Amino acid sequence: MRRKQRTQRVVLRSKVRRQRWRWMAAGFYSLFRVAVVVGLLSGLGYEIYNFMFVAKFFKVQQVRIQPADSLSAPDLARELLGLKGRSIFSVSLGRLETELGQVHPEIKGLRITRFLPDKIDVSYVARDPVVRVELPQTELNKTFNEPHAQVADVEGRVFNLPKSKLAQGMPYLVAHSSQPLLAGIKLVQSLMKNGGDLELWSSSGSKKLVTLDKSGEISLYADKGTRVVWGRYEEGTFAEKYDRFYQVWQDLNKRSVEASYINLRAVPQIDETSLGGNEIVGRVIVRPILTAQRKQNVKVVVKD
Repeated sequence: MRRKQRTQRVVLRSKVRRQRWRWMAAGFYSLFRVAVVVGLLSGLGYEIYNFMFVAKFFKVQQVRIQPADSLSAPDLARELLGLKGRSIFSVSLGRLETELGQVHPEIKGLRITRFLPDKIDVSYVARDPVVRVELPQTELNKTFNEPHAQVADVEGRVFNLPKSKLAQGMPYLVAHSSQPLLAGIKLVQSLMKNGGDLELWSSSGSKKLVTLDKSGEISLYADKGTRVVWGRYEEGTFAEKYDRFYQVWQDLNKRSVEASYINLRAVPQIDETSLGGNEIVGRVIVRPILTAQRKQNVKVVVKD
């Protein structure tokens, strides 16, 4: 009986050992299969990486810029030259758009698109300058140099333009800061659109000078030296103020009166430009130029 029990224990122990070896073998086999799969995936990944980022198939061969005939096109082509030969997948389009937009304020709507396998398209819209701008030295663009002029578009964005490309008769806006620049541009645009009969700047070579002070007060300088103090530009009151100015200006021309100063602010105010007292609300104040025959102090007040 004891011998039989001993034999059974030996058999059971042998079965346990064999089962343990089976488990170990199965574990090693599983690890081997995992290693094989990882190796295959690594090799496949390496081949895919080489195909996408190293092989010539996906290397940038052409950068197309539209429009190609603008002033910015040569500079963009030169700056994007480094893209050629790089993997098309390694080009960060969003970051490139941001960087180019900061370097080239003269363009807007910049869009860069990749076309597989090897082309990149760059499209943009060139800003249209409407005024020449004179800003303090501290506010000049960092890329500004002497052969260029500072100009601005209808959105008030300031950028450089070669002086040779300036349109003849472009208004000249002198400002103490770029912050209220847009108001001055809007006034100039409105006057150029509505003021054809005013002939503020009648001679072809005249400098259409507009100044903008720190508080946003706008002044115009006509051909004959007349300073027109417009005040602040407000779209809601432009038509009314323009009509009032038009009547005064036409009346002065009919009477052949050359005014040195016209105030359209129509607010109570005393300053160095006033005629020695409070300006009257709702009226336009005109100061004629004194001639040799008229040495007395002349003050003309034209009602609406």
